[in-house]
Amino acid sequence: MTPSGFYSRLLAYDVTIKDCSLCDLHKPCKARRLCQTPQGTPVLDYDNVKQVYCQRNRLSSLSSADGICISGSGHILVFVEMKSWQNVIDNKFNPNSASQQNIKKKAQEYADAVERKMTDSIKTGEGITDSTGEFGSIPKSIVLVTDIDTSVNPLALIAAQLNFLAASASDKQSYCNNLMIQLLPEIPHIPVFYKSCRDFDKFINTI
Repeated sequence: MTPSGFYSRLLAYDVTIKDCSLCDLHKPCKARRLCQTPQGTPVLDYDNVKQVYCQRNRLSSLSSADGICISGSGHILVFVEMKSWQNVIDNKFNPNSASQQNIKKKAQEYADAVERKMTDSIKTGEGITDSTGEFGSIPKSIVLVTDIDTSVNPLALIAAQLNFLAASASDKQSYCNNLMIQLLPEIPHIPVFYKSCRDFDKFINTI
């Protein structure tokens, strides 16, 4: 089975499963676009796919990646997990949200979610195709997508590490990114990436 073959099977699986965009998967952006860089890569809401699959088979709910799409080359099935750092760094309702301790905790939660959700997403795919071998033969990757620039500025990182309380929001972004790069899991035969939502289309077209 090819990535496009599986994608087509998902579209035919239920009338509620339709193409959308990465921006549609991000609830704040679905209600109101938060930036001037909308992404156009067709994506399926894999959380909805999982819900339909579990309901049809009377299974207790599995976890799942947020979305799924096909790489620009057409050779890779790309799972998408979305996590916000912007809400952590700029949370005006919780002063402790951007503390060093909470950011470390969130980074570990985000990293742990990648492997757990990938595992359950594969179970859903195997169930829908009724074949571990058929679905297992499809090359896969997963990308953790966030709403900040994912580059690491060495000077900003040092500033945050030396005096976190005095660190600016941009310093903390570099700190978050450095943590994520260190913590991302290694999943056998499944490359794991970390990208900004604003660079999603560009990234998908490179793989």
